Amino acid sequence: MERIAGIVVPSSVGPADTVSATSDRTFADVGYSPSAGDLRLSGADEIRTCLREISATASERVDSLIPTVPSTEALTSSLASDLRMVERGVRLRSLFPDHAKEATRITDYAEHVGRYGVEVRHGAVGQVRMVLFDSSVAVISAVTSGSSATPAALVTRTSGVISAMSSYFALLWARSGTISTDAAIRPGAAREASILAAVIAGKTDRAIAREHGVDERTVQRTLSTLRQRYGVNSRYQLVAEAVARGRATAT
Repeated sequence: MERIAGIVVPSSVGPADTVSATSDRTFADVGYSPSAGDLRLSGADEIRTCLREISATASERVDSLIPTVPSTEALTSSLASDLRMVERGVRLRSLFPDHAKEATRITDYAEHVGRYGVEVRHGAVGQVRMVLFDSSVAVISAVTSGSSATPAALVTRTSGVISAMSSYFALLWARSGTISTDAAIRPGAAREASILAAVIAGKTDRAIAREHGVDERTVQRTLSTLRQRYGVNSRYQLVAEAVARGRATAT
């Protein structure tokens, strides 16, 4: 089986030295082998599609352990999906590595999404990328060697593994530092930000309305509000101004 690095799946999560000692173990090292119900993913497109589909069904909480500092493009591309989850009342928590707090794109991202209740922190995260959905399913990135290696991931619903991963995330989260701000959360702000992100992505009003479950007039009213807030007169100017400010959210 492929190596899954950085995953800690002991029966209980102990002190920091215990976590460190086990953080490079494979599932096999802790007596876990993928079951018939687990799904193996191969390739970035397949992984992104799977994450998008599971995100669409999340209802309570999504916890993400992110061992690298994503590009601005990656942060922007995931923003609309994240904010749609926020609209549904899903709690989002993202944990980046310690050095992420020094990256302007991460601090900007944390400030922007913090306005809508998304929690972003930095801390010791190990080498694994892990996303936990509603404490019932996890998507875990597998180690790939070399830039030409095909990305791989495992989707598991095994209760014991999910429980251990949830405990691991909780431990790291408790020891992490806050990046996000205390900006006030405005009613409807998440929808505004999600619509703006969709406009930046080049989507039409009709497509945006369909994605958000609203009519086109609602989208147009939202864009009118955003144009006033950004001090611009056209859709093109709105996109240009939002990108120039380094954000894809409404502020």
